[in-house]
Amino acid sequence: MIGQGMDDDELLEALASAIEANDPTPDALKRFAQESHRLLQLRTELAELQAGEAAVGAVRESAGPSTFRFASPTRDVTLSIERGQALVSCHPAEGLVSAELVTATSSDPLEINAGGVTRFSVPQDLFRIRLLVGADVVLTDWVDGRHV
Repeated sequence: MIGQGMDDDELLEALASAIEANDPTPDALKRFAQESHRLLQLRTELAELQAGEAAVGAVRESAGPSTFRFASPTRDVTLSIERGQALVSCHPAEGLVSAELVTATSSDPLEINAGGVTRFSVPQDLFRIRLLVGADVVLTDWVDGRHV
C-alpha cells in the first residue's frame, strides 16, 4: 500500500507517478511551460542589459552608424547598423560555419561570405547574433533594434 514505510519524498514521487499515469500532462501544456521558461530567461537577460551588466563585452561608437563590438576568446564580432540595415563581420573568419539572427520568437539563418561578413534588415525588436565557429558558439549580447 502506498504510504506505508515511505518517507515524504518517496510518497510524493509515488503520487506524481500515479497521477501522470492516469492523467498525463497535455503536450500543449508542456510546450507552454517550456516557452514560458524561455521568455522568463529572455526577460532576465533584458533586465541585465538594461542595467548595463550584459553589455560589458560591447562597445558602442557614437559617430556615424551604430557600431557594437563583441569579443570572445578567439573572435571579434562587429555589428554596424545604419538606416535599418545591419552588417556583421567576424574576425578571423577561418572556421566560421554559420550565422543566425536570433529574436525572442525566431532563429533565422544568415548568409555569410568567405570573409565572414553578412548583411540583414534590422528587426524592430531585441535581437542577437549566434555564430558557429568550428565546434564553438559565439553569441553576442542583445541589441534593441527599435533604438539603434
